[in-house]
Amino acid sequence: MEAEKQSDIKGTIAFDTHGNVIEATGVGSKRIEDIGDLSKVALDAEGFAQVQGDSLLVHLYKHEDITLAVYTNAR
Repeated sequence: MEAEKQSDIKGTIAFDTHGNVIEATGVGSKRIEDIGDLSKVALDAEGFAQVQGDSLLVHLYKHEDITLAVYTNAR
């Protein structure tokens, strides 16, 4: 993914409401098991949330039936 080369994005996962993977890149392709937990995160009224892990920060955005998880380094 070109955007990953130009930013601190380490990977992504796009998945639907049934947990089906639409696309995964970078570390996201190694963290498919996160989908179960990420799908339970409470989002704000606009569909956004952040989850802090040990070494990664996950930015979530949901639009209709698709959720996008973007992994960046936790700072």
